[in-house]
Amino acid sequence: GWIGVECFFVLSGYLITSLLISEYDGNGRIDLLAFWRRRARRLLPALFLLLGVIAVYSRVVADATELSTIRRDVLGALTYTSNWLAINGGGGYWQHFAFPSPLRHMWSLAVEEQFYLFYPLLAIVLLRSKRARTIAVPALAVAALAWQLWMTNHASLDRFYLGTDTRAFGILVGATVAVVPAAAWRRLARWASPIALLGVFAAALTLSGTTLATFHGPFQLATLAAGVTLLGVRPGVGEPIVRVLSQPWLVTVGKWSYGIYLVHWP
Repeated sequence: GWIGVECFFVLSGYLITSLLISEYDGNGRIDLLAFWRRRARRLLPALFLLLGVIAVYSRVVADATELSTIRRDVLGALTYTSNWLAINGGGGYWQHFAFPSPLRHMWSLAVEEQFYLFYPLLAIVLLRSKRARTIAVPALAVAALAWQLWMTNHASLDRFYLGTDTRAFGILVGATVAVVPAAAWRRLARWASPIALLGVFAAALTLSGTTLATFHGPFQLATLAAGVTLLGVRPGVGEPIVRVLSQPWLVTVGKWSYGIYLVHWP
């Protein structure tokens, strides 16, 4: 699951950057309000339904000791600040002996929504020139990688794992895949993408997310493997990996993935 979340960040960076590039190249501008409205229509109805169910649970079932944590996490879910609330008060030693919050998983959606809020503002500048975007976005990814590696030596595991800044590398890897010309990577993607996909599975089977040692290199390699996998599924590449990942049942899971993620933890 924790490797899957990182793949989710890489995919989000790729998808949103691709959408913004398509809008800018087609219209010569990015309509930020329309972009944010589309994200709200996509995400908020299911979130409100989930929070309504959690409210009923809190009223009827929850233990009294859970209520303060649930209230805090509902606030975090509504404001998409769950990750920072958890860093600043939700992950201490005693939490291991308490009921887990039914909204603990909202931290990853908070990271993504913070990205949705601020990244388009940056994209307005970065995406204007095709040459500039192919330099600036990878440069940001390298800077995010350097910061992530530095933080592995200067932050707690919770701070590293939940921080928006420390998870920006995965998002920017996906953004990098979106800005590089597909033709330049077609030959590499033919053999590298299937190997990278196997690498993602290997990481899921072998790495432990409970120790900082994992984040001194192996985790970053898993992130890069997710990015290289994406090289093989970009439009215009047409590699065999597309046939594997476009199986109807996988596509259905993909369409439902947001709802599945919302309800799986509660």
